[in-house]
Amino acid sequence: MNPYSHIESGQHSDVKELLNNIQAQLEKAQKAAALYSSDQNFVEVTEAGQRIRKARKSQKMSIEDLADLADVSQATLGKLERGLMQVQLETLIKISDTLGLKVWVG
Repeated sequence: MNPYSHIESGQHSDVKELLNNIQAQLEKAQKAAALYSSDQNFVEVTEAGQRIRKARKSQKMSIEDLADLADVSQATLGKLERGLMQVQLETLIKISDTLGLKVWVG
């Protein structure tokens, strides 16, 4: 017996269209989730670290000085500059504010 026999023939195409739309939305969500968890985020962290290092050096500031002024550990700052770790947004903002840099979250 057909489990969909209670659906009238005209409604069948509507149900099929709805299922196709749901499938398309699911695929779109899966792609977005894969992009979010991909190495692309690591590249952004690496770039942020490189910019922090460049700004720190242009201001002739040591890692020790920046760590003290921004109230973060030297180890965290060093790893961030080398792109070896992700930091909380709050930490990134403290470092950026200390250097006079802007943080864009998008």
